[in-house]
Amino acid sequence: MKDAEEYALQLKTEENKLSVKLAETNAKINEIKNKSVRDKGALRLSLSSPQAAQCTFSLMYYTPLASWSPYHDINISGLDSPVKITSKAKVAQTTGIFWEQVKLKLSTSRPSSGQTAPLFTAWILHPILNEYIMSSRTEPMQQNVIRASESLADFELSDIPAETMDKHVAVSENSLNVVYDIDLPYSIPNDGKVQHIELKSQEIAAEYKHYCAPKLSPGTFLIAVISNWERLNLLSGEANITYDGAYVGKTGINAASTGDAFSLTLGIDSRVAVKREKVNEMSSTKLLGNDETSEFTYRITVRNNNNKPINMIVKDQYPKSKEKQIEVTLLKNTTPPAFNNKDVGVVSWEEKLNSGESRVYSLSYSVKYPKGTVLNLP
Repeated sequence: MKDAEEYALQLKTEENKLSVKLAETNAKINEIKNKSVRDKGALRLSLSSPQAAQCTFSLMYYTPLASWSPYHDINISGLDSPVKITSKAKVAQTTGIFWEQVKLKLSTSRPSSGQTAPLFTAWILHPILNEYIMSSRTEPMQQNVIRASESLADFELSDIPAETMDKHVAVSENSLNVVYDIDLPYSIPNDGKVQHIELKSQEIAAEYKHYCAPKLSPGTFLIAVISNWERLNLLSGEANITYDGAYVGKTGINAASTGDAFSLTLGIDSRVAVKREKVNEMSSTKLLGNDETSEFTYRITVRNNNNKPINMIVKDQYPKSKEKQIEVTLLKNTTPPAFNNKDVGVVSWEEKLNSGESRVYSLSYSVKYPKGTVLNLP
């Protein structure tokens, strides 16, 4: 018994010693993490001259430890106002050198990318036992080029009103990239923390529409449709949307899009009421020979409770069939749609609704199929 107690005491002593060593090690790790690395960066420059001379040098270097990525703030103050888009940049660097009061040039070129045009190799088809699976791949954050130069200015960024930022950013383009030359001094620490820099602000007219698809969602969405948006020359990136001073959410801007218009979903407008219901007295199933025919009718009621007119888009859906023995027919008592996408089976109605006005739309279709066939019908 005494030996067991002595052994337990010995283990406890060893545990205490290890705990002390662990605490000392953790303290050293935290000290290293918290220690500034601004003095650990170094640049080595080799110069040669055919003759002695007094020269002034402007230093430029490339480093993969600095990057920037674009993003946008989209603000809409009301349905009678244009869309204001403020393009910004997230800048970060871990070069080991503190960039103090420097002027920045942000370029969309990517030196790390391959400079050789790709060539095709043979595309050989081969059978796959299971289904074809298409996997998505997320592209890394765009690592654009940053050029920093010393600034002789002695004022702080906070001295510049936000509305004058456009006067201090020059945008130039060529066949390969866009460069933002910022005529203001910035201090970019070398700790990797993101610094936010405003690049330019633009306004563009938008057409505001209300959209609902009650078969999928009971809400009515307010959408801003921007035409000719390519003239804004926006960069691909995340966008924060604010409507009437309230944050709505995030969206993405794809500068490579080939669409003529760009749509922004601003949120649900609860003042536009929508109800979709099945009309039982106009829905039935009939047996004729070896076939059954089922008819379905749905009624959609929309009411504008806003104090101003709105442009309303209502969508509903009927089924499609790829089987010859199953026939789907859109019936005549369907309210004539503005557009019928037969490939998907979606009808669209688009009308202007005055304040307090209601509209009723009907969708009717029949499905003919062999008797005893079980279908995924409502």
